[in-house]
Amino acid sequence: MTKYSMGKKKTSAFRINVGTEDEMPLESFRWSIKRAIAGWVAVILCAGIPLFLYSWRRSILLRFTHAHCHPDVAHKVLLKDKYDREYVEEVHRGDRPLKDGTNYIYFCNKRTKYVWKTDLQRFVALDGLQVESSSDFHDMSMGLSCMDVDYQKELYGQNTLFIQMQPIYKLVLHEVFFPFTPSTLKKRPWLHWYLSFFRLMFLSSFFFFS
Repeated sequence: MTKYSMGKKKTSAFRINVGTEDEMPLESFRWSIKRAIAGWVAVILCAGIPLFLYSWRRSILLRFTHAHCHPDVAHKVLLKDKYDREYVEEVHRGDRPLKDGTNYIYFCNKRTKYVWKTDLQRFVALDGLQVESSSDFHDMSMGLSCMDVDYQKELYGQNTLFIQMQPIYKLVLHEVFFPFTPSTLKKRPWLHWYLSFFRLMFLSSFFFFS
């Protein structure tokens, strides 16, 4: 696998879920103060119009504020599935290393945790507890040691599910301003230009009457 290093442009994207239907290319980014300043200057000079583009495709804001880097030093990753849907996920780092001594670097996507494997040089989906269970696991009367319990909690997290509910007004506004998916706009370029013109006219009228 061809990789790219810090300070150089991307030469080849890393991938996750290799060989499956959910295989996706992965681009890694690190916060760049220079890009962030330049991006917000562009927003100010354009009277806030780029903010509409940022809210439409999060990858635009990501590229304006972050620079490409190697995945093991990344702050965020960009994923794109076969339907051209983009996912921007934050990369986390655990306080304790993995059992092999490497740093605990991971991100979550679609309720699945992906852990960075140094030996494989890629992110790998975290398997369930049953994968590494031995045949005599259920016969152990003492259970796991305190150290193993702490390690499993750090690796798998709490056994809870958080559901984030968006307010109704946000859903309505999103449907009004962004009624079409990127794949739909890609198939109908005229629709993309029409929506861009509509947003521009809306912003112009807003600033004019204010």
